[in-house]
Formats: sequence, C-alpha cells, structure tokens
Amino acid sequence: MSVAEQALLIVSIFVVVAGLMGMLSSLLTSLQERRREMAILRAMGARPRHVFTLLVSEATVLTSVGIICGIGGMYAMLAVAAPIITANYGINIALTAITAHEWMLLGFVQIAGMVIGFFPALRAYRQSLSDGMTIRI
Repeated sequence: MSVAEQALLIVSIFVVVAGLMGMLSSLLTSLQERRREMAILRAMGARPRHVFTLLVSEATVLTSVGIICGIGGMYAMLAVAAPIITANYGINIALTAITAHEWMLLGFVQIAGMVIGFFPALRAYRQSLSDGMTIRI
C-alpha cells in the first residue's frame, strides 16, 4: 500500500469511529426518550433479553443501511464524476467491484456497529420496570 493509500485509510478509520460515536450518542439519547416504551414492553411480558435484542438489532440495521447507502453513494458519485475528471484532468477512474479486502473492512464496520449497539442495550437491560413507569417532572 502506498503512503497516500495508508493516509486515506487512517482518515477513513477516523471517519468510521466518529460515525460510530455519533450513532452511540443518538442511540443513548433515544433510549432516554424511549424509557417509557421499554417499560411498557416489559410490562406486556417482554423479557429484558428481548429489549436487549431489539436495541442491538436496531444498531445492526442502522449500520447496514449506512454501509449500503455509502456504497451506493460512492458508485453514483463515481459514475457522475469519472467522465468529468477524465475530461478535465486526464485521470481515468474505473468503476470496479468491491475487493475482498474492502469487504473485510466493511465487515469490521458492521461488527463495530453491532458492538456499539451493546452499550445502550446493556443500559436498557439493567433498567428496572418501575424506572420507566415513574413520571418524571
């Protein structure tokens, strides 16, 4: 890997970490706002592990949608920008399939998104039923 590719990989790692931290923040915030809903689910018979699974699934789906939108956006931008870059600068950017190494990196991002989902899920798992049913003023 060239120096430029290594620098871009490091920058992309920081972007992924920042995105995951943003997702963690929004999941924790939404958990606070949905405390009552979680308590109602528990009162209706859902076990704590069901609530845990719901929250981890939410993080997994959010990460998957982000990956799919990112790949789709990348190919759309390349399809639009490649002819312009070729015409103006003479640099040919070919639309190629995702390599095995890139699939592995995307897999790591997906796993990291699932792991991030464990933090709000553990918090919801530990909350008592009465905590969500009390009215906060």
